[in-house]
Amino acid sequence: MHLVYKESGQAIVIDPIDSNVLSQLIQSHKLTICALFLTHAHYDHIVDLEKIRSMTNAPSYIVSHDNPLLSDPFKNVSAWISYPTTYQSCDHLLSHEDTVETSDFSVKVLHTPGHTPGSACFLVEDALFTGDTVMSDGIGRCDLYGGNINQMLTSLQLFNTLPSSTRVYPGHGNNTTISAIQSMIRYYTK
Repeated sequence: MHLVYKESGQAIVIDPIDSNVLSQLIQSHKLTICALFLTHAHYDHIVDLEKIRSMTNAPSYIVSHDNPLLSDPFKNVSAWISYPTTYQSCDHLLSHEDTVETSDFSVKVLHTPGHTPGSACFLVEDALFTGDTVMSDGIGRCDLYGGNINQMLTSLQLFNTLPSSTRVYPGHGNNTTISAIQSMIRYYTK
């Protein structure tokens, strides 16, 4: 889970997975959550989606291709990881290069299918939140429902268009930069 906030107290959550931690952060920093963004609809990225929706009343956003996965425990892999869980549809369905303006934030959507049909990265200023598309040491797996290695390889090309100083915050592992992962991207896309 990533929490991005401004001095104004306005905040967005990317991949809402821990309502307890988020509640503590909201209270300690006096935050107002104005949006919930899902990089994709796998259980380990949306565990507490319903609790956080209820707690914040914030609208939720997902790329349209992954919205159907929310209501299917086999497609959102909750049936394999924990116990079968279903989620309500998101409030807003996104497409590639949409920009969501919410309070103090401008969030650009990069649809990066491959890990799932609706995998997305979210660009907030010079920070890119990549979910399971790219990590500091590899790419997301493509063997689960809707995964497609050819789509992943095409999606990776988008990273070559971003400034090398762009900070990368993956869904798993260490934070990095576009510059630091460019050799890995070249390896996969050559």
